[in-house]
Amino acid sequence: MWSNDLADLSSDRLNNAAETIILGRNYGLPKVLKRAFYEILRTSGLGQDNDDTADDNDEDKRFQITQTDHGLLVRTREKLSQAWFETLSSAHHLFPCPNARQDGAPSDQSADRTTNIVACPSVSEKKTQWTQLVLFSGMSYEYSHDVLSGLKIFVDRNWMVEDGYCKDCSKKRKDVSQQQMVSLWKMLDDWLKL
Repeated sequence: MWSNDLADLSSDRLNNAAETIILGRNYGLPKVLKRAFYEILRTSGLGQDNDDTADDNDEDKRFQITQTDHGLLVRTREKLSQAWFETLSSAHHLFPCPNARQDGAPSDQSADRTTNIVACPSVSEKKTQWTQLVLFSGMSYEYSHDVLSGLKIFVDRNWMVEDGYCKDCSKKRKDVSQQQMVSLWKMLDDWLKL
């Protein structure tokens, strides 16, 4: 349930993340911490109850994470948000089609290029599609705190069918998104001092 393996991360939310962090820290269970921290990271308000009318009682205080962990969460969310918005703002620049036509003629094919029956959309069409996908759909906001789930959508998307990408561009977009997911998941260890 609280696996630290990225392959086990899903969009399904797990409850009791703060309690899991407290238990993990107090009883030396480091393998549960990463997923528990990520559950809080992708929760609005970092899982803090902002209800001023709630009574402060000892029961509630038992399940509060430390100030140090809260500070780590704030800084980590900033880093994840920065990575997300960099992805959204630059992604259409990172994927020039290796099979693009140059001056009306097919480009020279090299070993890392395939011959495509269907040409990729133009750069301006890709920008328009990207804008519709991440901005107009609300995806940029919806995944601003759950960056890994947002990147997973890019990994799972059928870019060839849904966007008309060639095989090479589709593969590259999926591969880059997967690599970014893996990289961010690994960086959580440093950012959260796990």
